[in-house]
Amino acid sequence: MKLGRFVISVVAVCSATGGPHYKTFDGRRYNFMGKCEYVLAKDSNETFMILQDSEPCGRGKATCTNAVTVNIQGTIIYLRRGENVLVNGANVTLPYSNQGMNIKTFKKRGIKITTDIDLIVEYDGVFNVFVKVTNSYKGKLSGLCGNFNGKRGDEFKTPKDKLVQKAVTFGNSWKIGDSCPDVESVEEDPCKNASKRAQKAKEECSALKKQPFSRCRKALDPNAGYIKDCEYDVCACEDNPKACLCESFAAYEEACDDLGIEVKWKHLKKFAKCSKLKYIELK
Repeated sequence: MKLGRFVISVVAVCSATGGPHYKTFDGRRYNFMGKCEYVLAKDSNETFMILQDSEPCGRGKATCTNAVTVNIQGTIIYLRRGENVLVNGANVTLPYSNQGMNIKTFKKRGIKITTDIDLIVEYDGVFNVFVKVTNSYKGKLSGLCGNFNGKRGDEFKTPKDKLVQKAVTFGNSWKIGDSCPDVESVEEDPCKNASKRAQKAKEECSALKKQPFSRCRKALDPNAGYIKDCEYDVCACEDNPKACLCESFAAYEEACDDLGIEVKWKHLKKFAKCSKLKYIELK
């Protein structure tokens, strides 16, 4: 993948999307409804660290990303929903380039950070975050994104390298500071006791099986977690299901992009509600 003056051969992607649903570098999926700031990913040499700040979205227990902090060799980049990009506390104009990194706009409202340390960070400006790395970090990572050692069974390791079984225990262990309470449990499927909303979610999320998304279906089955996550989020986002639906579409689009398959959908009339989405609607 050639980006600016950097050529990065991405081999692994971690994502935190929607309510939030995590997919680790090694491909393990789990849900964690944290309402604090957490270490999303960091490397053992302390070259970089990425923090994810989550807040409640909707009236249930679901939470969504509202800010991302990226520390690259001491340079602090702060990305917050609907606000300007800060580098070491100062507003910067994009595109911005300095000390082995480029920051530019990404798909209209998002931000993409590319670096010369084999790392890409993308925040779509709403709920979705993507961290992309090369093989140079194999077995050297930790945080909510997992350890990138090629095994899905040992992803849930705490900062003390203890393997735990529950996503909640794992997620809480990566919390920054003690100002926020620990999450006590994973919220049960919000569609379970919401028959009308569940039916609506099922109908709307089925769009991932149809054109234009279906051109990616052979390479990436939408039933491999994407539709389930979509339905979950539409049910959970009681006060703004539109934002959650659109972000589910965007998450699948980005996963397809990573496979080299471009899916153009926002310009279509049936998705007009997504292209017109404004930050004020998401708060």
